[in-house]
Amino acid sequence: CVKLEGRKITDFQWDPLSSDFLLVAYADRVKMYDVYFSQKIPDSEEKSISSFEKVSGGISSVQFIDEEPGNFVTSDSRTGV
Repeated sequence: CVKLEGRKITDFQWDPLSSDFLLVAYADRVKMYDVYFSQKIPDSEEKSISSFEKVSGGISSVQFIDEEPGNFVTSDSRTGV
């Protein structure tokens, strides 16, 4: 079990258009991290730059959309994408 910020990771993806951004899916939310920024300010308490909450269903996977910078889709085991 891999954890980040004390939470179990269900999936993660690097942005195909930038090596700075990492999208991490947890069971109940998705967070985007700016790895370059996090390295410059290592003592920063909050490393994510965006957080996207999901109320129900849980998140099983996440995928950046190649043709749309910064956009992504999530899926869960009950409803799919």
